[in-house]
Amino acid sequence: THRFGIDGEERVYDVVTCGYYVPPANELKASQYFPTPVSVGERLFNLFNLYGFDTNSTLLEPSAGDGALVRLAIKRGFSKQNVACVERDSAMAEKLTLDGFTTQCADFLTVQPSQIYSHIAMNPPFRLGQDIEHVLHAMQFLSPGGQLAAIMSYGIMFRTDRRTVAFREFLRQYGQIEEELFEAFGPAGMQ
Repeated sequence: THRFGIDGEERVYDVVTCGYYVPPANELKASQYFPTPVSVGERLFNLFNLYGFDTNSTLLEPSAGDGALVRLAIKRGFSKQNVACVERDSAMAEKLTLDGFTTQCADFLTVQPSQIYSHIAMNPPFRLGQDIEHVLHAMQFLSPGGQLAAIMSYGIMFRTDRRTVAFREFLRQYGQIEEELFEAFGPAGMQ
């Protein structure tokens, strides 16, 4: 046998869930930062338009990155004072704060709800099913009757591990899949 000097679990997981693997090109990619394309963000916010929001609505973006979704929220009518961000990268969190967004620099999965929101828009990390973990954690921040829209890996549609199967059942009971945006980011979400 040949022993490789790497842990192949993440690479195999990417191949199984996405059909191919593209290695991270730099540290930001390794941290799973992928800017949300404007067209994808527009499609996500169209879901909120279907169900309504107003200038008093509150919005949380729990993996804010460069702020693509929160900037789109402002363009769509959310008031900046009612928009909050969580971002683990300190430089990105600082930029969001300087741009006037209420921002907490933290790993979202370690944050406990101190406020609830009428809307949550998110593009969480996908690797190793983290998107499921992030969406379920985000539910604690959602007000009763609130709306959560998330961009997720297509793997949630076919993976057979216990967590993914339970998540699909959760969606059948409490949510829905409006659109499949799997190809929007290119190979393995890298573009």
